[in-house]
Amino acid sequence: MQFRNIISSIAAVTMLGTAAIAEAQTTAGAGTLLVLPNAAAILNAYQSDITVFNPNTGPTDPASITVAVTFFQASDPANGIGGGAVFNCNPLPVGKGRAARFDLATQCQITNGDFFGMVLLQDATQSAPKYPFTAYSRTQLANGVGYSVETFPWGNFSGALANSIGLKSTANGAYKTNCFVGTLAESVSYQIQFFDGNNNTVAAPRSGTLAPFQMIRLFNVLSGDLSNIRAEFSETSGTNPAFIGYCTVETSVGGSGSADFRIAKSVDALDQRQQRLTCFGQFDCNTGNLTGEAAIAAPAQRNVHYTIIDQPDVISCNLVAAAGDLPKLKLRLRLPGSPTGTSGYVTADNVQSFSYQAPARSQIASGFTTRWYLDVQMISGASFTGTINYGITCRSGNGLVVPWIGAVT
Repeated sequence: MQFRNIISSIAAVTMLGTAAIAEAQTTAGAGTLLVLPNAAAILNAYQSDITVFNPNTGPTDPASITVAVTFFQASDPANGIGGGAVFNCNPLPVGKGRAARFDLATQCQITNGDFFGMVLLQDATQSAPKYPFTAYSRTQLANGVGYSVETFPWGNFSGALANSIGLKSTANGAYKTNCFVGTLAESVSYQIQFFDGNNNTVAAPRSGTLAPFQMIRLFNVLSGDLSNIRAEFSETSGTNPAFIGYCTVETSVGGSGSADFRIAKSVDALDQRQQRLTCFGQFDCNTGNLTGEAAIAAPAQRNVHYTIIDQPDVISCNLVAAAGDLPKLKLRLRLPGSPTGTSGYVTADNVQSFSYQAPARSQIASGFTTRWYLDVQMISGASFTGTINYGITCRSGNGLVVPWIGAVT
């Protein structure tokens, strides 16, 4: 379904909402539906220049793709800007292996006014999105002063708590911080809280509710001489709808009128592919209460769990079991290869826990991020008196996939 059809299926799409972003900017940024969280077409002021690259160069790929461009105007209650305008802009053709650029005002036929908000870019080459692309933007004044904003695949956004950091303000108004919240296909109730480096509250929290595809700018959210401020974005419904959150710091120092863009970053975007603390066979990673999903039911049984490691990284895993059962089990990490293989172990035998430094990217699997294996079985010679339930808990810096059971041998 093209994005234009998504919009038409939502009855009251009138504003662009601010959203707390799922994760930090990433080099894995291609997609068939990209979100540009911050763009502007402000007469005699900021203008956004957007570049789209088509990496689809296969022999069966089309000579060009068509990218649909939709711009949602944000509201700014403090400055009397109601927002809510939706621009179905001219589609953008991008040749095979080529890049194409456009300025927002021209593409969307914006000739006057104070328009800023969010842009959605979607592959519209066919009814079912198929051709991923990348995009980048530069928003600046006529004198070249401005800032850059990357685009993000729609699925990168989540309802996870996220923070925009390093914010500041000055009593003389030389520096101002503005924060934005936006929504995608879901309504969001949000809250933004402001803390200094010691977690002291420095400004009143802001909160509200946004309908799908709305955005709001909260202007000049800090007052006085403040620096090293953190804006914490959260959704308050408890259902984790995806939202976008970010702040901009603008300055008039030297008459430059410059600004910047600071996306709110979460730890794992509620994504089970990148959990920094993850577990299997337990109701909660911190309590160790076993679910019975993982068990050794025979003396010679070996359970093969799999996870994905974003190397280089340090991975620490441990078994969880009843006190009398734990010493009977062992946990070993195995290199990518055969799921049911018995070679390639990189951690010690007959242990219930390990810490392992995964090497540089090119040293494993030709540089691909892929499955590693965690083998659980009885220690040789340990007495088997019946089924042993267990769990696995893992931690890493870059995040891991939940260690699901992939095979039983």
